[in-house]
Amino acid sequence: MEYENGTWIMHGVAGDDPTCLHTVQDAINYIKEVGFLPLFKNDIPGFSLEERTEPQFWWSGNPAVDPWEWRTLIARSGEIAYGKFFEKKAGFISKEWLPYFANYRRDGYDFDALWDDEKATKKQKKIMDLFETEEELYSNEIKTKAGFGKGGEKGFEGTLTDLQMRTYLTVRDFRQRVNKKGESYGWAIAVYVKPEAIWGYEYVTSRYHEEPVDSGKAIAQHMMELYPTAEATAIKKLLGGSVATSVKKKKKREVQYPQNLFKALGLGENPTRDQMMGLEYAIPMLKERDQDAIKYKYQDGLTGREMAERFGVSEGTASNIGRLATKRLKRELIFPWIRDGYEATVQKNKQG
Repeated sequence: MEYENGTWIMHGVAGDDPTCLHTVQDAINYIKEVGFLPLFKNDIPGFSLEERTEPQFWWSGNPAVDPWEWRTLIARSGEIAYGKFFEKKAGFISKEWLPYFANYRRDGYDFDALWDDEKATKKQKKIMDLFETEEELYSNEIKTKAGFGKGGEKGFEGTLTDLQMRTYLTVRDFRQRVNKKGESYGWAIAVYVKPEAIWGYEYVTSRYHEEPVDSGKAIAQHMMELYPTAEATAIKKLLGGSVATSVKKKKKREVQYPQNLFKALGLGENPTRDQMMGLEYAIPMLKERDQDAIKYKYQDGLTGREMAERFGVSEGTASNIGRLATKRLKRELIFPWIRDGYEATVQKNKQG
């Protein structure tokens, strides 16, 4: 799609062209076949939904033939991810290829771990925090609840796009809003979810075991097989390299072990002697790898890269291991020993 002399020009094909996609099911089948596909024309000839559809049907409003309407049906199908995935523009990723993109674009990081390693912005955190309690949200709900808009944070659209580029969010549907009477009104707007809410955490992160760069190479190799004449620079530009946002870091005040661990657990930096005894009692309740993660991260003060070398995994995966180990200390049978202290918990157990 190009803007020429005040008019939008669509670059499609004739209806009798053998490459033409005539129905939404044709489009779904084709996206599954090629693995991923931008919505509109780009620097790689033929690599878009636009260039495989009939131009005159765009924005006709007829879902039987209108590719603009198809994007809603494709997102709603649960078979393909839809969002701003290519050069911050809309496109599709098949379920098969989603784990490759998730590992590559996220650099192996779950969002919580990305935030812990100071590789995410506060604006991104405000949005992602909403999805801890909500499975799906309308775009206008995200904007309001995350504090964007008049008198609040700026750059909502850019922040939301960055989260889609990293595959932390995807579009599940386009729906009209509903008023207090349960009546639909207005234009249909995007409804966002974490891809894990559709396909499950284990599936979306199933390529985390390999280096993110290897997932990126697999994507690029697939592209070169599909479009052998495409220039490497065009492929790299479209698929993206590191999409991590540069976050300016403030110099942190050093907090020593075990105070740093107590702080991470939300218990402040001044534990009592009984709480420290409880921590020493609780840590052996964890699995060996979790114990190692706690030691490396809090006691030895290793960086994410150094932890990755110890565990033999990617930096993002190592950060995830450390985050989950900390989270497991807050389990019901473990946390009271740390929060209340060793002696206090012993006495409570005797009384109970």
